[in-house]
Amino acid sequence: MKNIFYFTFITFFFFSNILAEELDEEFIDKKFDKIYTADFCSTNELNSDERKDFVLAFILGWHWELKESKKLNKLNQKKFEKIFNQICMNKELLINDLENLVVKNNFKLFLYTGHDWIKLENKRKKIFIKGYNAGIYSNNDEKKRKIVKYNVLFSRLSDYYFYTNLRDEFIGVSIKTIVDQIFGPQQ
Repeated sequence: MKNIFYFTFITFFFFSNILAEELDEEFIDKKFDKIYTADFCSTNELNSDERKDFVLAFILGWHWELKESKKLNKLNQKKFEKIFNQICMNKELLINDLENLVVKNNFKLFLYTGHDWIKLENKRKKIFIKGYNAGIYSNNDEKKRKIVKYNVLFSRLSDYYFYTNLRDEFIGVSIKTIVDQIFGPQQ
């Protein structure tokens, strides 16, 4: 009788872990190079602000190779809204559709500070890092820049801004600093 109980318990424990991992995979946890635009636009797991965070971060990540010394301007909200409203008209992979829209609209790099980052809720920070990594992946043919797991980059970046007085620093420079600390300088 004990053996049956232990067998049932172990079986239940094993399958509950597998199911928990499958159920735990939220939409945003999917590999960013496997997300389709239609899924991104129709999921109930992301509200409009979270979708915008992903797209903003994608644009920042897409421009990762630009030199830090370039003059950065405030986000052109009108131009961004135009791009954002065009996203759901596309039906391919999200990162390809976003890249095409950024190129087509000649969307430039903009200022996004650590203060903007600190204000985000944890879920939105996770979405932001996912979008940033997707942008790097999309515009990184030679794979010179490493992708960092969102939880590592998330915690390091949060600490970096929380414990220092660098909240007005451009977030792309900060992410590059942290990635360089983890992997060594990226050329």
